[in-house]
Amino acid sequence: MLCLLLAYPARLFVLARRQGRSAQRVALAMSCVVLWFFMAMRAQTVGVDTKYYVCIYQQFPQISWKELFTAQLYPTPRRTWELDLEPGYRLLNKLLSIYLPAPQWITVANSALIIALLYRWLRRESPNAMLSIWLYLTLGVYQTEMNVARNAIAILLGYTAFHWIKERKLAPYFLQILMAVSFHKSAVVFLPLYWLVNRRWKYRHVLYCTMAAGILGAAYPVVAGGMESIAVGAFYALLVAFVLYKMTPEECKKLESKEPQGLFLTMAALSLYGLNLGLASAARMAALFGPYLIVLLPRMLEYINCPRRRAATIQWLAVAAGLQYVLRLLINNIGGTMPYQFFWAA
Repeated sequence: MLCLLLAYPARLFVLARRQGRSAQRVALAMSCVVLWFFMAMRAQTVGVDTKYYVCIYQQFPQISWKELFTAQLYPTPRRTWELDLEPGYRLLNKLLSIYLPAPQWITVANSALIIALLYRWLRRESPNAMLSIWLYLTLGVYQTEMNVARNAIAILLGYTAFHWIKERKLAPYFLQILMAVSFHKSAVVFLPLYWLVNRRWKYRHVLYCTMAAGILGAAYPVVAGGMESIAVGAFYALLVAFVLYKMTPEECKKLESKEPQGLFLTMAALSLYGLNLGLASAARMAALFGPYLIVLLPRMLEYINCPRRRAATIQWLAVAAGLQYVLRLLINNIGGTMPYQFFWAA
């Protein structure tokens, strides 16, 4: 089943390269349907938080509209602890529970919202959407989003709002980020990005900030981060460095001037992973910015003028990401998503 999930987008990637951009859009849509199916039809045991969201969903039919935003919510049947949820996510649960009370529907709905936002983001921002899909799978973003649906919705709402920054439209950007915050409060960090991402960031800023954060994290540890998250940050840095290595100085300068948003988000993610050497919670913040890599890397590749050099770089990048994914599966199951089970087999 996992082989099907990985091989199908890979086959579509080959098709899209041969047929052009219109075929890429069809391939992207088909891939997103496949991704949605496996995310939506999983058992409650697939993903750490899945069973909690399902348990909470079953409580909403008994919650009145008056108590919707204040009612206590319990993520386990024994009700031994509470989980506070943001108003937007509460409203989504309530509306669904009126017409679709079966527990599986919250997993279906969360998955549909995540994949719809992913499709919109990749179609608009990625010049090679099928490579982005491959990175989405192999860099573990897909499996991570099976564990933290609220975070995933909030992050993707934030990413799809970035085009308002390019158009310098503050009001719609803030409204969309506030919508993201209504699903997960961590999205509040996107608010100041309106004034930060379009500054003239350079490669040296990324390098210096990452090094400084790593030194600070190692020198003043509070609660040391796990080796897995540190390794993930190191691999992200390696992928960016590899693409830069394959570019000429002129191509790098053009990239630097045209992609300040990508440089800033890379700097933020790598700096937080560096800080994770001594602060475990920094990895959770890095997860807000790290997924942007699935769009940034294809955008970086577009600045390589030589078609043969660009194609070779894509191939090496895809192979490296795939091998890393297999290695991660051998080490752990990426947040309880393996072994995969359908909900009707649970």
